[in-house]
Amino acid sequence: MANRTSGFSEHTGTFFVTACPRNLLSRDSPQWLGVHKFVIEPLVKISTDIRVYGAPDGTLLPSGIRRRGHIQLIPGPELLGGLNQVWREGGWKVGAVAIVTEATPETIASVLRYCSGPSIWSSRHQMKKGGPNSALTFCERSAAEGKACFLTSSSNGVQLLDIFVPAERYAETFELAVRECREFKPFIEHNPENTSELVIDRPPYSDAYAGT
Repeated sequence: MANRTSGFSEHTGTFFVTACPRNLLSRDSPQWLGVHKFVIEPLVKISTDIRVYGAPDGTLLPSGIRRRGHIQLIPGPELLGGLNQVWREGGWKVGAVAIVTEATPETIASVLRYCSGPSIWSSRHQMKKGGPNSALTFCERSAAEGKACFLTSSSNGVQLLDIFVPAERYAETFELAVRECREFKPFIEHNPENTSELVIDRPPYSDAYAGT
């Protein structure tokens, strides 16, 4: 990975964040529901297009329509289920999921504050190790059309979330991520009574937030 002045990432308008600690992907931890509620669900709800690239043959996806080169997902209750395979799996079991949005800076900030990072890639070749080239091409094209596109990793699931924005918005969006992202740490002491209060200064990955 390169430093934050990388010409590659700035030119492509791309960087990535860690949307979920790796250990939450491999088991049915109730803490996962925090990841889903505060990162995935908000993105799905504002999406204009959701596509899966590189899904293995026989992959069962909810509300999926197979198109040429990808599977189109239809937002709905099945897709928003917190333990859905689409969001829980890595290891090349599902594919890379591209979520296209008309996200405003405020919307992006509300998601990034529950992620860790940001980081940037030093080359497109590096990015291709985590997912199919067709997914990257689609996200780059969407960003060039003025959209904000969020791409999960085929290899790591939502642990790594690539963010594509128009190149002219790269600097401001990356700085937004620098301000909003936090390091993952348990903070059950922050809400010991398990209330519905939303504390936005650290990601909600403790049992205290499992039911909020």
